[in-house]
Amino acid sequence: MKLKKTILTISLLGSLFFSATAFASENTDKLATVKTDVTQTEAKINDYKSQIQQLHAEIENNETTKATYSEELDEEIATLATIKAELTEKQAQQEEVEASFLGTSLDLFQGLQGKEQIKAQVTKLKEKQSNQRIEVATLQGKITQVEQMNQELTDKIAKLQQTQATAEKNVAEKKATIVTLTAKVKAEEEKAAKVAQTGFAAPLEGSLNISSPFGWRQMPLGGGIEHHDGIDLTGSTGQTVMAARDGVVVEAGFDASCGNHVIVKHDNGYYTYYFHLTTIEVSNGASVSVGQRIGGMGTTGNSTGVHLHFGVATGLWEGFVDPAPLIGA
Repeated sequence: MKLKKTILTISLLGSLFFSATAFASENTDKLATVKTDVTQTEAKINDYKSQIQQLHAEIENNETTKATYSEELDEEIATLATIKAELTEKQAQQEEVEASFLGTSLDLFQGLQGKEQIKAQVTKLKEKQSNQRIEVATLQGKITQVEQMNQELTDKIAKLQQTQATAEKNVAEKKATIVTLTAKVKAEEEKAAKVAQTGFAAPLEGSLNISSPFGWRQMPLGGGIEHHDGIDLTGSTGQTVMAARDGVVVEAGFDASCGNHVIVKHDNGYYTYYFHLTTIEVSNGASVSVGQRIGGMGTTGNSTGVHLHFGVATGLWEGFVDPAPLIGA
């Protein structure tokens, strides 16, 4: 019997033409895409940071300009105040001269001369005051313009910071995706390596626990001894059951003993068996790929609890071999 099993295993290994590289290609491609996206987004974030830094520099420069304008404005306002004081003084002198002239305290010529001189001075001071007011208004306008520019720059910075925050959140999410995909790729590569070695991948994700091995055993529901033509793997209701190798579904349905079950024929001449499913998600004649979900784990048919009966055989309902070493269980 041991010799027969050894010959079957050697025959199985000799028939392998499975591409392990293709097994993890989908997630590998996804991983490469996400990594590229992260690199591009991080480049954008660095650009946002550079723009924000430049805008802060512009604001700082504008604040310096504003401070200069403010100093000039203070000086111009002080000058305007001086002009106003001089004008007030000259206007008082003008009123005094006119009063003196009317009171004949001065002779006619001196009075007219003094009056015209002071009038010219008043006119000149009024003109100077008008020009000074224009200077003050111009500086006030420049300061307002700088303040508006800084407000626009501040708003632009706020928008860039929001965009940067969104991009950073996106990068964080994608980095988490990278971790997940990396783990998946690693698991699939390990699975592919196992397939390359034995011809079959495990029908369940994660570690495998055998509750009942291949071979002779006491019947679970009583009635004596029976030969168990597969292995029982523990799990939970609805847990994904996957095709162990590319193949074609040759049987999918219900049997009183097997419950909901699927049988897949493979290119190497072997068949895999999946019993007691809660759901069947493939149909007769359908092509399946290794790792494809074909149903959910259950306890239908002749079963004492939720589990997957997994079998490997050289023929349809005949030539069963121990599947445990083939899937690393």
